[in-house]
Amino acid sequence: REDAIVDACILTGSNSAQRMIPRWEKVDRFFFGSKDKTMTAAMDSIKYQKWEKSIELWKSLVEVTKSNTLKYKIYHNIAVTYEIMGNLDEAITYSQKSLQIYASNLVDTSKDGNLILFYNQDIRKRRNEVQLLQNQLGN
Repeated sequence: REDAIVDACILTGSNSAQRMIPRWEKVDRFFFGSKDKTMTAAMDSIKYQKWEKSIELWKSLVEVTKSNTLKYKIYHNIAVTYEIMGNLDEAITYSQKSLQIYASNLVDTSKDGNLILFYNQDIRKRRNEVQLLQNQLGN
């Protein structure tokens, strides 16, 4: 009985703290890959946390590629990288570009659309939560 009371107290305290203290839930983010050598080089930069270099490579590739499928994948990868860097506004910008190109690409019926759409919703929600937190903290 004593152990049950201690466990109940710990659980109650934990639940209360979660409501009062800001925290992020861990989520998985995915990058699209490709056999393109520039995409591969950008992904290699990601492995070594060279965020700016990977963005630079993807931006150079998106300017020259004619494939809409590759473009929406590149924009998604850029968005995720900006999120990792803490720039949520840029992440939303590039996520929106990815979503627009995917939506206009009527030939592609892959499941990539769900990943792109859910990411776009998640990143918008996260930005709103950050803004709310900043307002509550007076920043």
